[in-house]
Amino acid sequence: MLEHRKGNAVPSGESDSARCHPGPERSRAGCTRPRILLVEDDDLSARMMAKLLEDEQFECRYATDYRSALRTASEWIPDFLVCDIDLQSRRDGCDVLRSMRTAYQTIQGISVSGLEFGEARARSEQGGFALHLSKPIDAARLISSLRSLMLSPPRASGRSPAASE
Repeated sequence: MLEHRKGNAVPSGESDSARCHPGPERSRAGCTRPRILLVEDDDLSARMMAKLLEDEQFECRYATDYRSALRTASEWIPDFLVCDIDLQSRRDGCDVLRSMRTAYQTIQGISVSGLEFGEARARSEQGGFALHLSKPIDAARLISSLRSLMLSPPRASGRSPAASE
């Protein structure tokens, strides 16, 4: 069961210290629940994607803007970032990834966007995301993309040879 709090989706009855949280700079060996920070400015979409990720055995927290994303990341070190590239503020998804990389140099990210595909993909690549997915998000594609990133070695740039959808 999930407890939903503004900015977070966490399993109820489970403390942070009891969970596996290797972080992007630490070994992933033995981790059974990779941590995903989801940044999506539409609260309902964020909650639905967080639930999907939790159902697929990912540990997920979500943020709806740049500031809350960085705050969440500093309090709860994520392994991966899934981020809307076109946030409804002056800071976009590329800014989120760039800022996170100052602390977690090898964090890998997947960008999502409802923007026209060519423009969004170009922004995603320039921003250092490993992969771009277009909205509406295909749940199976998101899950398989995250699992693929888990198997690829982290790179200092965060980029991996993943394809875009």
